[in-house]
Amino acid sequence: MIHMDKDLCIPLYITAKTFRNEHSKQLKKLGLTFTQFIVMMVLWDKDELMVKEIGSRLDLDSGTLTPVLKKLEDKGYVVRRQSEEDARDVMIRLTEEGRKLQTRVEQSREKLFEERIMDAGKSERIRFLLTELITDLKDIMNDGGAADEK
Repeated sequence: MIHMDKDLCIPLYITAKTFRNEHSKQLKKLGLTFTQFIVMMVLWDKDELMVKEIGSRLDLDSGTLTPVLKKLEDKGYVVRRQSEEDARDVMIRLTEEGRKLQTRVEQSREKLFEERIMDAGKSERIRFLLTELITDLKDIMNDGGAADEK
């Protein structure tokens, strides 16, 4: 029997929603949406990626990413260009302004975490557990077809 107080779905949903809302308040001051922020995080980690690589890392499709990338380009944070090998592939690269934005975002996030959410150690433990859960869920989803056939 399913019990709300023993299932992960509701606490994960509420946590994600609350976390996103709290981040969004801080990001709004910097002129970013949450989705723009997570795209920038991917690019700060590894500059110059194809749209499909960004989508893969964030589990977002190109229909969601394209308008986000267009707005980031309009703000001067990224440059989009077609790949020379395949015109269907679009490469995204940070501009100098996009690199500078990272420092402003980091300062805002540090303040948010220090003042309102949790210390770095707790954050790291939770991130580790969530990453492990994501991996497990993706493994189940990838093996789902094989398990259903048995």
